[in-house]
Amino acid sequence: MNKLVVCVLLFSLCTLSYATTPAQLFDSVAKYQFINAPKSYHFLQQLQKKEASLPDSSKGKLHNDLGIHYAITGKTQLAIAEFKKVLRSAEPQSVRRASAYSNIANVYKSLGKYDYANKVLLKAWKIYQALGKEQLQYSILGEMAANDYYALNWNRSMRRTLAVIRKMQDADNQKFLHIQKQRLANLYFSLGWQKKAIPVYLACERYYKTQTKEQLNLAYISINLGDAYIESKQPKLAIPRYQKAIKLLENTDRHNYLLAQAKLTEAYILSKNPIAVSYGLQTLALQTKEKSATAYETAAALLNNSADQNTLTLLIKKLTKLEQLIDKSILHPTSALELERGYIRAYHLLGDYKNENLHWRKSVKLRNIINQEKLVNNTEKAITQEKIKTQRIKAKELELKLKIANIQRWLGILIALFACSLAALIFVVSKRKRKVQSMQIDNLREENEEHKKLLVAERRNVELEQEIASMKERELTALSLQFYELQESIIEDLKQLEKLEHTPEINRLRKKWARQVKDKNYWQEFELKFTALHPDFLQKLQNAHPILTKKEADFCALVRLNLSNKEIASLIQISYESVISKKYKLRKKLGYKTENEFFAFLNGLT
Repeated sequence: MNKLVVCVLLFSLCTLSYATTPAQLFDSVAKYQFINAPKSYHFLQQLQKKEASLPDSSKGKLHNDLGIHYAITGKTQLAIAEFKKVLRSAEPQSVRRASAYSNIANVYKSLGKYDYANKVLLKAWKIYQALGKEQLQYSILGEMAANDYYALNWNRSMRRTLAVIRKMQDADNQKFLHIQKQRLANLYFSLGWQKKAIPVYLACERYYKTQTKEQLNLAYISINLGDAYIESKQPKLAIPRYQKAIKLLENTDRHNYLLAQAKLTEAYILSKNPIAVSYGLQTLALQTKEKSATAYETAAALLNNSADQNTLTLLIKKLTKLEQLIDKSILHPTSALELERGYIRAYHLLGDYKNENLHWRKSVKLRNIINQEKLVNNTEKAITQEKIKTQRIKAKELELKLKIANIQRWLGILIALFACSLAALIFVVSKRKRKVQSMQIDNLREENEEHKKLLVAERRNVELEQEIASMKERELTALSLQFYELQESIIEDLKQLEKLEHTPEINRLRKKWARQVKDKNYWQEFELKFTALHPDFLQKLQNAHPILTKKEADFCALVRLNLSNKEIASLIQISYESVISKKYKLRKKLGYKTENEFFAFLNGLT
């Protein structure tokens, strides 16, 4: 027996891995795509291995099927990437491209990005419009309406849904039409228009009853119709609808099955059915066992309508356990408020005023949240009514426009004449303005040329002044050198005279030249010329370093002229070594570390 099982398993694996034709693999993918994702992906992997040999159309189908697989398994980014590959390989105006856009939109819809999904669907809609495929075009519009509904943009959803219903009324796809009608009824219900919602729900119910494959939709429409009857205060009509939904959903949709039981409990209570409390407790036990949040709706209905203290005490105990299993924060504010009201009523009847006050506070917070939602809904309703009024006003405006059509023609002629006159006047004025502007530009150009000439003249004057200053400085330096050479010559002559015989005439000349060297005030003449060349140097030097003596300031002036140490020694009649020592001491006194810093300071004073 074990060998037989092993053989069967091996045969199954061989069958799965056997290299069938691409057409057979695609058929297998389609067969298992929505019922067995891993098995479907196995065939997709085989197709991926053969992708290089596939024609372009089959490659597009492969990427599309991969995108659907990733979308089903929740890998949204990979799904979008595969669908984009389909876009790149599809023709610009083709059904395949539009289908890829639709698939991408479905992924964004699953992520809750409804507005972005509609932007992508709009591209598909335009392609179908260009191809003339009206039915596909309106199916896309229906999907956009559904996204608007989920995004709570009910006005736009209603406009699009009505457009689809009007266009698809006689189409072959009646299932799609009734899905749109069901959404329209949901919109009426959400806006509180029960009288409009119930007939549409009944029409959908009649259609689904005739379709054996649409039992799930029949169950959902039964729940919707029951809710509408409850809101319109007809609970007895709601009971058979909820019972029908419970029967259809027991083995298919467990959540809505439990939800329908909670709603049936409420319908029993509102219709004062004697089995209401016992049925509600049974339902509550089942919902608690399956950890369904619908248990809170059943409990709220019982708390708000039961007067027996034992029953209320039992309910509160069960709710205490239920809150440990299921977080109450997942409830819609309206359902949570109904539960809090039940708590308030129960604790009041039981005389537990402390807990009653606690739940009063919680109910006030929830009421504030609901009032905000109601404000939004009332605003939506008011906008819809305002748009209807606007349409009526537009119709009246069209009638008035027809009456004044002839007047508009004459006004058009007059306006045309006036426009021509105005254009001519503007032309003349602009021409004159251009002429004036041209003259102004010419004047500005002449002024600019004169300004340029002045700048050139000023630049020449500055250059001349700099050249004159340079000449004066060269002249002063030359004068200093002449002083130096003259003194050196006289000193040399005196040395030669010392060697000759000391006759009275030679002694007289030696004394005369020695007196000439000693008494001639060459320095005063040098100082006058230096001050004329650098008028503020000595003053700035004194301001910068008040501690300097007159002789030290004069020595700085000689250094400023860039004279050599030997030339300075001759001018002030001291030794060469004394000049070097004097420079060093003066630099230390003024606080300059190097000779370059000292020279830079002196040059900066002129």
